[in-house]
Amino acid sequence: MVAILALSWCLIATNLDSFSRIGSSLDTTVSLRIARGSSLQSIARQLYSSGLVSSEKKFYWYIRLRTQAAGKLQAGYFIFKPHMSPAQIVTHLQFGKEEEVRVTIPEGTNLKGITAILVKAGLATEESIDQAADNAPLREKFGLPQQGAGGQAEIPGGIEGYLFPDTYLLPKSFSASSILWQMRNRLNAMLPIAIETRMKELQLNFHQVLTLASLVEMEAAKKEERAIIAGVFYNRLKRKMKLQTDPTVSYGIENFSGRIRKVHLRTAHPYNTYINSGLPPGPISSPGKQSIIAVLWPAQHDFLYFVSKNDGTHEFCKNLKCHNAAVKKWQLSKTKAQSTQNCFKASKQA
Repeated sequence: MVAILALSWCLIATNLDSFSRIGSSLDTTVSLRIARGSSLQSIARQLYSSGLVSSEKKFYWYIRLRTQAAGKLQAGYFIFKPHMSPAQIVTHLQFGKEEEVRVTIPEGTNLKGITAILVKAGLATEESIDQAADNAPLREKFGLPQQGAGGQAEIPGGIEGYLFPDTYLLPKSFSASSILWQMRNRLNAMLPIAIETRMKELQLNFHQVLTLASLVEMEAAKKEERAIIAGVFYNRLKRKMKLQTDPTVSYGIENFSGRIRKVHLRTAHPYNTYINSGLPPGPISSPGKQSIIAVLWPAQHDFLYFVSKNDGTHEFCKNLKCHNAAVKKWQLSKTKAQSTQNCFKASKQA
């Protein structure tokens, strides 16, 4: 019996050792994230599903029986080279974890702002992101349309709005294109299941949904108002009214800072919804999931106008008379109060 057990163990060990030396058939690199707390069995399954090992069970038992690495495999992001053997993979899972940087992209951040965050984190240069954003194959992979959201023939809007705002753990070895694609993938993962059906019902394409969602994102400070603001935009579009939303004005002015003034409202550019009818060419920021949902399922009402109450909420109106009164109440009174305060400060200084 002892001899039989010894022979069986010898055969198993020989088989596992032979398995450990055979490189995978993959001739491309494979990237993989091992989640914190993953069991050895789930790691083996993940490697097998990715084509890195030829047998989930053999890899599991090779680690358990022929190595001392069972409790030493690391969680994190790994890049596996072509034709790595199981033995090499085990070593890589212990010592080959990529260095990662955590970055947070707030909702409503535009491409310029995202670039600044990534550059500050040391993940890319401004030039590399600009080149990636203008890369034709990547733009095609993103699914960008040939026309703008408002039917513009020559201004499709770029990748703005397709980079999902979230917290990311990004490997320092990632290229700028890989970083942008990671954010595009996250957008896909966060979309509601019923989006395709709902877009058909609304007769909108994905570019138009993201464009509207970016406007809602920039206007709505309170989550409970997102669907109401989306409803206002739909009501204005149905009545062929210009959207007249301030964030589109500032977005189209290079290096804009400060308050929007009347001269800005009259500044002609493709994104100015005070001058141009319909939707702008594309998103003006990265909308979050709730803004996308608000556009897909807007509130049903008769409001055509809204004005900020200066506390993150808005007063909504059904007609221009109501709106003008609200502007006088919330905006003109604020400007007058600020002017009085500035005069008081100046007199004190004098």
